[in-house]
Amino acid sequence: MATTSATGAWSLTLSGSLPCAIQVANGTVNGAANARMLHSYAAASGLVNVTPLTDMGIALSSGKSSQNWFGSFAPAEVPDTAAAATRILAALGAANFTVPTGSFNPFSAVFSAQSGDAYDDLLEELNTALALAGQSYASLIAALAGTGAGAVAVPSSPLLRTTSFGPIEGVQDASSGAYAWLGIPYARPPVGNLRWTAPTDPVTWSSMRQTKQFGNACAQLGGLLGPQPAGKAWGLSMKDNWNVADGNEDCLTLNVWRPKTAETGLPVLVFIYGGSNIRGWSGTPDYNGARFAQEQKAVVVTMNYRTGYLGWINHVSLKTGDPKTDSGNFGTLDLIHSLKFVKNNIAAFGGDPNNVTIAGQSAGAVGVWSLMVSPAASNLFHKAAPMSGWHSGSTLAASQAASLTLLQKMLIRDGLATDAITATTYINSKTNAEIKAYLLGKSAAYISEMALPENGSVTGVAANIYDGTVLPPDAATAFTGSYLNNVPVLAGVTNEEGKWYLSPAATYVAGLNFPVLWTYKSNFDPDNPGVAPVALTDLIQSAYLPASAAFTLPCSNTGGYNGYAQYCGTLPTSLFWSLQTTTLNRMQPLQPKTYAYNFMWNQQPAPWNTFIGAAHVQDVAFMFGNFGTGIFSQGYSNANKPGREALSLMMRKSLHAFMMTGDPNNASLGTTWQAWSPVADQPKRLELNATATAASAAMSVNNNPTPMP
Repeated sequence: MATTSATGAWSLTLSGSLPCAIQVANGTVNGAANARMLHSYAAASGLVNVTPLTDMGIALSSGKSSQNWFGSFAPAEVPDTAAAATRILAALGAANFTVPTGSFNPFSAVFSAQSGDAYDDLLEELNTALALAGQSYASLIAALAGTGAGAVAVPSSPLLRTTSFGPIEGVQDASSGAYAWLGIPYARPPVGNLRWTAPTDPVTWSSMRQTKQFGNACAQLGGLLGPQPAGKAWGLSMKDNWNVADGNEDCLTLNVWRPKTAETGLPVLVFIYGGSNIRGWSGTPDYNGARFAQEQKAVVVTMNYRTGYLGWINHVSLKTGDPKTDSGNFGTLDLIHSLKFVKNNIAAFGGDPNNVTIAGQSAGAVGVWSLMVSPAASNLFHKAAPMSGWHSGSTLAASQAASLTLLQKMLIRDGLATDAITATTYINSKTNAEIKAYLLGKSAAYISEMALPENGSVTGVAANIYDGTVLPPDAATAFTGSYLNNVPVLAGVTNEEGKWYLSPAATYVAGLNFPVLWTYKSNFDPDNPGVAPVALTDLIQSAYLPASAAFTLPCSNTGGYNGYAQYCGTLPTSLFWSLQTTTLNRMQPLQPKTYAYNFMWNQQPAPWNTFIGAAHVQDVAFMFGNFGTGIFSQGYSNANKPGREALSLMMRKSLHAFMMTGDPNNASLGTTWQAWSPVADQPKRLELNATATAASAAMSVNNNPTPMP
């Protein structure tokens, strides 16, 4: 029989023969809310009486002292192990509990799970007891919510969480078991008159919001970083989205993964996608945070942010008097607003708001460095891990010129001008209000297409504008005074960055455009390459083969493909290395905990080991441990799996160690990762590599890419 007292306290009494008994033992719980969680679990079993206790609202009574706080199963009924207790508490949403160690352990000889059967039997007994009482766990929670001052309603499912904007329900990752909440709004959609304004908080909601799938990608031109065409799966379909306007302005959402445990105070990783500040999507498979969260016991966050001309524009017609909006740094402001969401809400997911590591790759790494020098991002993060990027920005003059170019191209496209001169004349004949209305009247797709000149390359966006408010007034002021958020740094480059950016006109065979290349990659089976064979001569002009042939500058000369990638192309490897080196040399004197790595893995099946090798973006999948469908999945074979997985685990453990302490050293490295030194012939980068079967890490004083065979 179950009753609720006049004061709202829960009382449950069952009698008769029950499958097992409850006893009370000494122990500790971190916080009254968690004590209430454990007690509600015990009450839900129907095996004890629950009576009011002034300092916590409820307590156990079973013939023992009511001040004992742990309810536990008698050892005669269930064999011994604390693991089953942890699983049960996690299943019921318990958080931040401790199991005392020493001569007396309340879980010792109490809970047991020699296999999953004991756990399943235990839950079945709980359900039976509840049914006999004519109650449900939900009804118990409802009653506990009215127990008086300080009472806390206990979630009926670990997938239910409450943010500062409203309640959400997530989903469990099928592969890792991690809990995920996808597509959580962190800002109001920047549509209509909110386009080109600083982000603001979303409208609150009261009903349960389903957060089980990724939010829209922001408006952009499609590419291999996503998103896939609407209604289609990631894979071969990506070829149909190349440079096609896609995404949506209603896109400011983020995703959260956490382990399937009851732990709290977990370190938080916030990852920023790349895409040259013109593309990118948090739903790209390589960025999935489930495996890292579950394995490393961390909370992982990814977010969408505005890119292209919708993310950065600096035109006088858009000025409002608000310094943040007038900065033109809308993409940067989105990143900052997402970090504010993390600070205010991550504890609801078990994360520690005082231990946040921001990471990003390529343009995402540039975003990390921008946050490092942004006063608006002060106290929102505590470590930084930029991958394949450096500190850079656009001057006010460059951003104004880019905005003028955008307007001129629009007017010419619309037939309102014939060239840049007549377009400028037209602009000067209009008021700022008229130009603003003209800009706001264009669709997001139209604005995205403006980044695509006739030659097919995407250029023109002046990102990360030096404005003096959101970012420093110039490059020289960065890393000084209030324009430095001084935190430990873990930076990295890949050994063959430039193989992502080679010029098709120079090194690729005729007709090797993105759709053709993506078809080759998507149809290739790394374990059965003969099914859809691809030869190196299908990809690289004969003048650049063999790939390891000596390469002589200037870049107009022919030579080996590897050398061309290092020194030439759109963005050669040498440029990534030199620009990151300059940034690290500025940072290290200010922050002794500055570390760097060189990612060298190139064990893909031929021809991808040569054509792609240790290219730009390649290290992202290793850092997250994502080797399923993704950008480079054609290179992940069963033959290279042992070494690949070992290297990935080494990198995941190193990142976790850095998140915890600001130092990436851990036992898996087998060596000491020394901090970066600006001095010649002193420690520079840890070289991360693997054979087909084993991983390796070695410290190097060399700050040049290692030539690949």
